[in-house]
Amino acid sequence: MGIGAYVAGVFHLTAYAFFTPLLFLGAGSVMRGVERGRAADSSRTQFNPNDMACMGGLARRQPITFWTFLIGGLALSGFPLITAGFWSRCKILARAYWSSPAVFWLLAVAAGLIAFCTMRQVCMIFLGQPRTRAAERAPESPPLMTAPLIILAVFATGLGWAGIAEDFPVIGGLVPDWFHALVGSPIETTYDLVWQPLAVWLAFGLGGLVLAWLVYGWKPVRASETDRVEAAMRRMWLGWLYDALRNRLYFDEIYRTTFVHGSILLASLFQDFDHGVVDGLIGLVVRAGRSVSCVSGWLDVRVVDAAVNLAGRAGRALSEIGRVLDLRVADRLANLVGLSGRALSDLSNVIDLKVVDGVVEGVGDAVRACGRFIRPIQTGRVQNYLLLAVVEILALVVAFLLM
Repeated sequence: MGIGAYVAGVFHLTAYAFFTPLLFLGAGSVMRGVERGRAADSSRTQFNPNDMACMGGLARRQPITFWTFLIGGLALSGFPLITAGFWSRCKILARAYWSSPAVFWLLAVAAGLIAFCTMRQVCMIFLGQPRTRAAERAPESPPLMTAPLIILAVFATGLGWAGIAEDFPVIGGLVPDWFHALVGSPIETTYDLVWQPLAVWLAFGLGGLVLAWLVYGWKPVRASETDRVEAAMRRMWLGWLYDALRNRLYFDEIYRTTFVHGSILLASLFQDFDHGVVDGLIGLVVRAGRSVSCVSGWLDVRVVDAAVNLAGRAGRALSEIGRVLDLRVADRLANLVGLSGRALSDLSNVIDLKVVDGVVEGVGDAVRACGRFIRPIQTGRVQNYLLLAVVEILALVVAFLLM
């Protein structure tokens, strides 16, 4: 994907989905057979049933597992023309050759190492003579396990024919490139097949297979024999490199020392901090809370309760005083006010009847008397009115003169 080979990358990933599980299931079938062989061995020799040095000669005991494992190993190594791994890697290397030569050479070297390790596995597990009694008695796996191996082996070989480049010599035009038509991207640039990257890759891949067969298959490894690559590297004073590679460049030790032990140390520090600081602070808070609770309890009993009792007694005393004042003073004042009100009511009644009503009736009687006095004057005769007017004028003149 990093070099832009999208279709080739997806094709290689799809091919990997078949021959990688094939190798894992084949390894499981081998380990099962060795375990059953050890169970059938009456000597009960102690050894690691997963160690390839304790196997050998299983091709005769487990033929189906051998052939399917061989097909998966060849597909992983990219054996030319007949495996899916060849056709998927062919497109990737062609793209890497044009876009990134450094990536191309890294892929070529990796292909050689993969081919060497794969053939080493095949030779040490299946070829030669059995190196333990368990390997001599290892049975073939039942059909429930070998049937998936056969199906995956078919796809590990036949899937490659769905992605043959159309410009590949001879067989390129015979089978259409169905996979590119299925997932091909219109933005991906296609490159013509050239022989240089293919030849380099075949040299590394086939060279790794042949070299591993010469080291481990030409003369199969015998029981208790030191690994031949290890022996050769130790003769060349490269035993340290073999040990480093065998121990995976000590990544496990580095990881265990840094991350595992570091995590344990950090956890211990946090535990000490929790016990020494956090728990101490919590204990201090608890003791302070307990002290505050005791002080508040003492204050509640000695101060608050005393004040409440005093307030209660004062309230009862005030209530008694109020009751006495109500009976002795308030009631008498209320009775006096009632009697005074009743007397004032009687007095106002007498004044209303004798004075107010008398004045009103006197005014009415005076008005009626004046009416009776004036009524005779109203005769209706003009001469009487003229006489009255002359008398009034004379009265006014006399009054004026007297003033």
